[in-house]
Amino acid sequence: MRGRALLRRIGTVIAFSVILCCSCIGDSHAAELAVSSVPERINITLKYSGEKVTLFGETEENALIIARLVSVGEETTKLNKKGRRGFLWMNVKTLELTHVPALYIVQTSGALAGLPDDLLVRTGSDRKYAAIRAGAKFTPVDPEEEVLMSGYIRLKEKQGLYAIREDPVQTIKGRLFKSVFFMPSNAPAGVYQFDVFAIKGNAVIASGSTEIWLGKVGIENWVTSFAKNHGLLYGILAVAAALLAGIGVGLVFRGGPTH
Repeated sequence: MRGRALLRRIGTVIAFSVILCCSCIGDSHAAELAVSSVPERINITLKYSGEKVTLFGETEENALIIARLVSVGEETTKLNKKGRRGFLWMNVKTLELTHVPALYIVQTSGALAGLPDDLLVRTGSDRKYAAIRAGAKFTPVDPEEEVLMSGYIRLKEKQGLYAIREDPVQTIKGRLFKSVFFMPSNAPAGVYQFDVFAIKGNAVIASGSTEIWLGKVGIENWVTSFAKNHGLLYGILAVAAALLAGIGVGLVFRGGPTH
């Protein structure tokens, strides 16, 4: 584990050094933003508890940086709508929410106050998550979709999967930037994308993106694949394992003769 951590640190230093050297060679292009991340691949193992991902980039001097980490693809979620039936509150309707990302985290190099609303929406950094709301779809249609969507977003924020954070992006020499994102352990396996925007004069002067991969390896990957491809057999084995565990516990804690 120590060796792996050391290699990761060395990789981070090398990547940042490359960007620093590039900044000394020539000026960055107005519409292009160089972006990279370390690591580019995250393996989910039995001991996985989340992972830090460091984002690097270079743009014009003293630009405001808005960096967004979002899952590629869509999440489908079942939502239970509660209502009053007589004197009781209970689930009265089940809805399916689609066309929403599983993870959506935005970090900036400075305050967002004063930026035009349309620019905040374009960069996905508005605190109402307008871009997510605009694409979300409920089935069946419900008149209280806005309320349900607000509750869903609050839940994702509590889980650490949605966030808008100001100032975590560090800038060096006015042109280089660096930000550490934390991929939570409850983030699903799949492809994730960094979208980065450089802002000056209330306009996007440059943008860039890069992808990272989060996936299960080893026994985690085998168990997941087995459960997906052989659901019935997996269920039978899970029940059998639970019964055996119960019998084992009973044998261990069986009371002996009293004196």
